Amino acid sequence: MHADKVYAQVNYVVPGGNLKYDQTYSGQGAQQLVKDIDSRIVSLKNGRSLPEGSITFDKTGVELFSHNFNLSEFTSDESIKNNFYEEVQSFVTTRLNAKLSFIFDHTLRSEVPLGDTTSRRAPVKTVHSDFTQSSASRTVDQILSSLPKDTAKTLRALRYQLLNIWMPFKYDVFESPLAFCLPGSFTKASQHTLYLVYPDRIGKILGYSYEKKHEWLYFEKMTCNEFVMFKTFDSDMSQDIISVPHSAVELIGSSDKNKPFRRSVEFRLVIFFPD
Repeated sequence: MHADKVYAQVNYVVPGGNLKYDQTYSGQGAQQLVKDIDSRIVSLKNGRSLPEGSITFDKTGVELFSHNFNLSEFTSDESIKNNFYEEVQSFVTTRLNAKLSFIFDHTLRSEVPLGDTTSRRAPVKTVHSDFTQSSASRTVDQILSSLPKDTAKTLRALRYQLLNIWMPFKYDVFESPLAFCLPGSFTKASQHTLYLVYPDRIGKILGYSYEKKHEWLYFEKMTCNEFVMFKTFDSDMSQDIISVPHSAVELIGSSDKNKPFRRSVEFRLVIFFPD
């Protein structure tokens, strides 16, 4: 039996606050993207209790899937690339009727060391979306720069999407689940450019400030045989869903305090669609 909804602490950005995230140091990174945080207690709808077919990538920009990947291979960056990239890309291409899909990076989320990987970071507990319009365009240009010029030119003329595949591994999710702010429940007024300050560049993502009408979704106790696919940008700005704000959250009143820390991997992809 699944609860219809739960309550969680969600960290928003403060409009007019310091909207810079310092990435100039080594390490797994902070859980909060900015120092000025507006923490709120919000209700989360449990996706497992909603009518079948109501939460899909096409309708809401986020969807839960089952899988049979061999998660024991999450031991190093190379093992992840060799064992999962092709399979994940094939799934996404088929599911979205795309022309082509590329994984351009992956990140492991954990508060403990995870073997021979340089891609480990802490769960991000600030409401955000991974791209602005300009940073999405720049990311695609960087990805295509490694391809032959004619191929890159052909793909660049096509509609594209950026999306994430997020899955737990080793343990089911008992704490810090990933939650999503449903499209249609937020306005552009809540979007704010966050600057990610790296040693060699400055990146941009979107942070979100609180709005009373926000509707939040999560999937209770995701297992190691499940993953979530969600949209982070769509080049077709006429679409109803351009991106889905998301954040790791702290559940209120959870009885799973002594359970293992969450471990997860996310694959970030660019998808090109036929003319």
